[in-house]
Amino acid sequence: MGSMGIIIVLCASVFLVMYYFYFLYLDVVMSRRMKDLGGKTTKIGQGLFYCKGQAVLVDYKLPDDSSAPELRLMVDTPIISKITIRKETAADVMAKGINLNNEWQMGDPELDKRLYFECDDQSFLRTWLQRVEVRTALASLMQSYSYIEIVDKHCSAIKKPCYFYLWGISSQNILDSSRRLLCLAEAIPRNMDEQCPVLTQTELGHRRRDFLLGIGSVLSFAGVLLLIVGLRFFEPLSIGALVFSSLWFSLPAVLIFMVYVVKRQAGTSIALQSICVVGAVLVSGFILVGVGGLMLLNGFMDKSKTEYHQAAIIRQSFTRPGKEDASYDVTVAGWGKECSDYTFSVPMDLYYRLSLGDICKIGVRKGVFGHEWVALHNCDLASGGTKP
Repeated sequence: MGSMGIIIVLCASVFLVMYYFYFLYLDVVMSRRMKDLGGKTTKIGQGLFYCKGQAVLVDYKLPDDSSAPELRLMVDTPIISKITIRKETAADVMAKGINLNNEWQMGDPELDKRLYFECDDQSFLRTWLQRVEVRTALASLMQSYSYIEIVDKHCSAIKKPCYFYLWGISSQNILDSSRRLLCLAEAIPRNMDEQCPVLTQTELGHRRRDFLLGIGSVLSFAGVLLLIVGLRFFEPLSIGALVFSSLWFSLPAVLIFMVYVVKRQAGTSIALQSICVVGAVLVSGFILVGVGGLMLLNGFMDKSKTEYHQAAIIRQSFTRPGKEDASYDVTVAGWGKECSDYTFSVPMDLYYRLSLGDICKIGVRKGVFGHEWVALHNCDLASGGTKP
C-alpha cells in the first residue's frame, strides 16, 4: 500500500471514530435534556417525557435507511390517517402549474405559498386547520422542522438532517415544539374516520409509482443482460450507430409510457420528483432493452456470409496482469474507409506472441438490420511474425 492509500485509511479511521463519538456525545446531551424535562431515556437514541399529561417520544437515533441523523417528536392522535406537510419547493410549484399535482389549497395565502400538503381530503384539512392557533402552531413548527407527518395514529415533527441542530437544542426548545405538536394533534377532529378513512388518490398514486418503478427496474435488468450477451457474441463495429437505430424502436414505447404516467399521476399530490424518477427509470429501461435486443436480433437473425479482412496490430494493452480478471487487448487498424480501429481481447499466451505490425484476420458479417458485427477475429496467423 502506497503513501496515498495509508493517508486514505487514516482519514477514514479518523472519520469513523469522530462519527462514533458524535453519537456518543449526542446521547449524553439528549439524556440531560430528558432529565431536565422530567423524563428519561428509554433506550439508546430515544427519550420519553410528558407534556400536558400526554407522552411525547423524542427519537434522535440514526434511522436504518439513512446515513443522516434526524430528530423526531411523536405524539398520539385519535385517528388513523396519512398526511404529510412539508415546505413547498420550486418543483412543486412547477408541477402544479402544469397540472401534474393537484394540491388542496387552505385558503390561507401565506400557508398555501410556504407549505405543501400531501392529503386528498380537503374537508379534513379545512376542519383540522380552521383555528388560528392551530395554523400558528403549524407555521411555527415548520420554521424549525423539515416536515410534519401523521401516520397510524401518530403525529410527528421531523427534522432531517440535523447534524449540528441537536447540539444546540435546549430543553425549552423541545418543550415548546412538543406543545405546538400537541396543539395540532388535539385539534384533529374525532369524527373524521367516517368521512375519510382512506386517502385513495394519494395511496393510489404511490402504488402506481411503485408499480412503474418495478417495471422500469425489470426492464433495466433485462436490458443489461441483453447487452452483455450481445457484446459477447454479436459485437457491432459501431455501437453509436446501433444505439441511434434502437431509439426508433424504443422511443415510441417510452413516449406511450410517459403519457400514461403523466395522465395517471395527474390530480394526485405525488411530488414531481417521484414522477421524474419514474420517467428516468422507464426511459433507461426501454433504451437498454432496445439497444440489447436490437444487437441480439441483428446478429442472431443474420444469414449473410462472413467477409474476411486483414488488419495490422497498431496497439497492445493489458489490465491487472496475473489476476483472474486480467484483460489482454489488441487494437487493429481499420480495414475500410468507414471502419475505425477495432479492439478485442486475446488469451495471455497469444498476447505475448504478438507484436506491433502483425496481421490479424477479422471476419465481419453485415447484420440483418445493416449493422456490421464481428463474427470472428483470428490472430494465430500473426504469431509467425507475418508483416503487412
